[in-house]
Amino acid sequence: VKNYKVDLSNYHAAEAGYHPPIKETSDGLEMKNSNAAASRGITKIEFSRLLNPSGRKQIKHGKMKYIMAYNPSSSGFSYHGNNRQMVLIDFYTNELSASTMAGIQKTTRFFHGLGMILTWCLLFPISIFIVRFHKHTNNYLKIHRSVQVLGGISISTFGAAAIATMTETKTPHAWMGLTIYSLVFVQLGLGLAAIWGQAAVVS
Repeated sequence: VKNYKVDLSNYHAAEAGYHPPIKETSDGLEMKNSNAAASRGITKIEFSRLLNPSGRKQIKHGKMKYIMAYNPSSSGFSYHGNNRQMVLIDFYTNELSASTMAGIQKTTRFFHGLGMILTWCLLFPISIFIVRFHKHTNNYLKIHRSVQVLGGISISTFGAAAIATMTETKTPHAWMGLTIYSLVFVQLGLGLAAIWGQAAVVS
């Protein structure tokens, strides 16, 4: 959008890395209103698109995921802040289910963040503190193992919740999360192997 004029085109997403989409032709697209002037604070843009264009993503029966973002202060690709939305649209029945999906994602990611904070800032530090400074107690190792296992279960559960709503896997946060998610199982396995080894030596 530039000077209230809408430029409608097809775009091709970059396959490697996170880059702005590449502008291509406007084949299969038709603007219904080329002026995007706001009326009472609302801007309405209408356009049509072929259901099955050649070389493009087909519009299928059933709900399809669409994302939208807009920066009103820029006519080019730029960061849009919180001015974004994801909707599920069925173009054959004109059904929308945006709020439900967005609500589920926000709730799931909230609990994901809460679970990660509790795990890394509470459970694991307590476990390390016990095994480091409470060796004089009888059950320190059992408590340490129990808290470690609880932390591993927490990461597995809340990590899986985040993965279920993840739409972009090429961000640093996503890669770090997937790496930690995998290493947690390795760490738990090594811990259980050490326990088994100690028990075998004692016996």
